Amino acid sequence: MTTKTKAEPKSSGVTNGGARIVVDGDDEILSPTDLSAMLAEGTKDSHDKAENCQFVKDFLRGRIKRELFKRGTAALYFVYAAMEEEIEKNEDHPHIAPIYFPAELHRREALAQDLEYFYGEDWESQISLSAGTKPYVDRIHEVGQRDPVLLVAHSYTRYMGDLSGGQILKKVAQSAETPLHR
Repeated sequence: MTTKTKAEPKSSGVTNGGARIVVDGDDEILSPTDLSAMLAEGTKDSHDKAENCQFVKDFLRGRIKRELFKRGTAALYFVYAAMEEEIEKNEDHPHIAPIYFPAELHRREALAQDLEYFYGEDWESQISLSAGTKPYVDRIHEVGQRDPVLLVAHSYTRYMGDLSGGQILKKVAQSAETPLHR
């Protein structure tokens, strides 16, 4: 099975502007570079909004509120737990298998360590899925069950955004005026 793109697809796929990723068909093959460019373009507005929210602006200025950081880390834990659970369930899917690198990419365990640092050994009893994060987690589970190929876009957004953007934020956090550590 190959992933292809065409303007008016015959089968289901992901809309990105006028193009569409199509599974099966006779059109031009969509390369990984094309997919990366399409995902980057398709997420540009959301990325710009995220970069300009007050939390990120404050974070980049080194004004980090510990409680917000803790809650954000908890939210990411629930998101990654859902995403990694669905990716594991679909690891043999022809579109998931090429991006299945659990040792290199999975973040759930690292986030659990961060949560233990912030909340202590009983961190699991102190966090809960927030009302704002629940729709995202629910959507990841829905996609994993109904249309696993869409997990590729969720994976791209989370892993690329968090791992590359996280390197910038890590440096800011380490040199912040108000340290995150105890």
